[in-house]
Amino acid sequence: MALIHSRMPVILPEDAYDEWLESGDVAATGLVPMFRPYPNDGIEARPISTRVNNVRNDDPDLVEACREWELAW
Repeated sequence: MALIHSRMPVILPEDAYDEWLESGDVAATGLVPMFRPYPNDGIEARPISTRVNNVRNDDPDLVEACREWELAW
């Protein structure tokens, strides 16, 4: 992610889904142990259209690789 942005998003592993969703009134510090680096082989960076920046666009093409950027990537 460092090539794209200086901050890494939180990506929870599947085994943490239930705990995260059922956390209720737990203090945020109790959730911190779930924030572990996500394995590099579990994510993929792909260039996509800037259409994702507009909430009015809502179609499957938004997640398709953008050919224009693919050539420069």
